[in-house]
Amino acid sequence: MAFQATAWAWSVSIPFGKKLVLLALADMADENMSCFPGQRRLSAMTCMSVSTVARALSDLEDEGFIRREARHRENGSRTSDR
Repeated sequence: MAFQATAWAWSVSIPFGKKLVLLALADMADENMSCFPGQRRLSAMTCMSVSTVARALSDLEDEGFIRREARHRENGSRTSDR
């Protein structure tokens, strides 16, 4: 189902950096339009720094393009957001 998410991401009119992160997320989306890549993985995919990816994710969430849900391991430590 990534193709539906990717088609949607292409249709969104936002600045290049945010669009690239959104496209990377869309490329990994499952049938529920959900994914949980780490920021380092997104950084590698987009050739952007981790801090730039983090800022883009924050902006995308603030602007209503994505929703993030914190995830935790069994020991209580954080892992990538869904």
